[in-house]
Amino acid sequence: MLALLGITVTAACGPTGCGGGGGGTGGVAGSGGQAGAAGSGGVAGAAGAGGLGGAAGGGGVAGSVTGGSGGINPGDGGTGGAPDASVDAPSDAADSGPVSTVCGDGIRGLDEECDDGNAANDDACTTSCFVNDFLSVAPAVNDSGKPASGRYLGEGRHPVAADADGFAVAYVEPGFAPPRIALNAFDPKGVRVGSPLLVSTGTKSTPLLFSSPVVAALPGAKYAMAWTDFDGDGDSLGVAIRLVEPPNAPSGEPAHANKTTVFSQSDPDVLWTGTELVVAWVDDSDAVKGPDLRYRAFDAALNPKSTSDQTLADSANAEANVALGMFGSTWAAAWRATTSTGSETLEAKSGTTTWSVGPHAPPGTEDKPALAELDASTLLVVFTVGDAGSGAGSKLRGALLGSTVPGTTASIALDTGATAAQSHPNAVRVGSRIFLSWREAAASGDPKAEELWLREVLWNGSTITLGTPLRLPRWDTHTPGDQRFPALAASPLAPEGALVTAWDDYGLVFGKDEGAPDVVVELIPVPIVRKNPLLDAGSG
Repeated sequence: MLALLGITVTAACGPTGCGGGGGGTGGVAGSGGQAGAAGSGGVAGAAGAGGLGGAAGGGGVAGSVTGGSGGINPGDGGTGGAPDASVDAPSDAADSGPVSTVCGDGIRGLDEECDDGNAANDDACTTSCFVNDFLSVAPAVNDSGKPASGRYLGEGRHPVAADADGFAVAYVEPGFAPPRIALNAFDPKGVRVGSPLLVSTGTKSTPLLFSSPVVAALPGAKYAMAWTDFDGDGDSLGVAIRLVEPPNAPSGEPAHANKTTVFSQSDPDVLWTGTELVVAWVDDSDAVKGPDLRYRAFDAALNPKSTSDQTLADSANAEANVALGMFGSTWAAAWRATTSTGSETLEAKSGTTTWSVGPHAPPGTEDKPALAELDASTLLVVFTVGDAGSGAGSKLRGALLGSTVPGTTASIALDTGATAAQSHPNAVRVGSRIFLSWREAAASGDPKAEELWLREVLWNGSTITLGTPLRLPRWDTHTPGDQRFPALAASPLAPEGALVTAWDDYGLVFGKDEGAPDVVVELIPVPIVRKNPLLDAGSG
């Protein structure tokens, strides 16, 4: 087994099974038991359905008392052998709660990527205890001979939200007139809860192709959604908001976050802080200084806590692309500000503390910054900068925002090892870990085209480095074609949390029933275990 910076990988398997390999390197002795005998050397395994052949297992060394004889993955071999699944795994499983005895018992073992304890393969964890990326909406049979009408996340910062009750994904369905806004809910282990819910009901509010819905998880297995609509507030674009309680579908007209309705209010983000819902958006009501940024706070029933919109930013620069994130017990916001000369700065604010990064060349208009708390006094902001006409494409940058060091802040390079253009950055904190994702431009002639990457951010209190790169689609067969707009959320799934991910897939890799495009979901327990080093080979 190869363990790299908290992300562990072992031998090759396919999305619906593993090739049979011989005995591999045995695990260490379990506490309170005698080590098992060494496993024999193995031969290469056959390919799992839709996957790669298993690599030959090496001769096994003594294993722990918890496993069986010669297994399919390096580390499974050796009579009684069980692999140590992660360098970060506890040394004595009994100290961390229930102990897994077999795949499928609903308890994640140290050698398992996941374990949801059910017999389904079309959810977040296969019956072989492998993480699975799957379509958010179970597709209908499509025998039309042409791609099915699909769905996409849009450009909102938080189209995915999670808490202890589960998680939800918000998306646009463009194949209707007008387009529809919908939500899919999942239980904590990634099993769909009921059917997709139509959220954009009513006759006064008209959804748009660029509605870019966002969602926040509220107490009691409820969700707050916000999106850009037309004429719902009586004047051009507005910020529609709605409370959704799966599996019950909402009805009637949505409310609106914005009190000001002159001209347009659009492109919202939402965040539940634990005590209130914060909704922030772009406001075009000031014809001289706009666009500006406004926000408003609501309780868990979506009752507003103020009688008017609050100002987040209204400088002479054009502010847009706002993103929210937690910072300690309060919230922070980051956004892009364009000057009259066309250059751009990255601005951030938490309470009365403000930071400014740049100036730099602007990247693509769809890119938003992302925020993740490194510790109680340091916030990481990740963003993209343009190439200033060099032709190299946009690149990822970061900045460390210290609560005691406000004002102008230098940016730092994020060494992803990539030479291709990068865009669509995202970041999230899951328990004590921070993860970064982004889109990478297609290399000439590469059938994988545009790819999504995931890396852990390692923070030592003063500097950051990046862990091992992983392609975000779990299976190599799901990487051809374009993947865009990676969305991240943190789940408190026991014992150490899980990373909820979703993205737009344009590759039609799930067969003829997949929409064009469609939304893919993946639930990744941490620490991340990947049992296929061949799948994720590459610089990232």
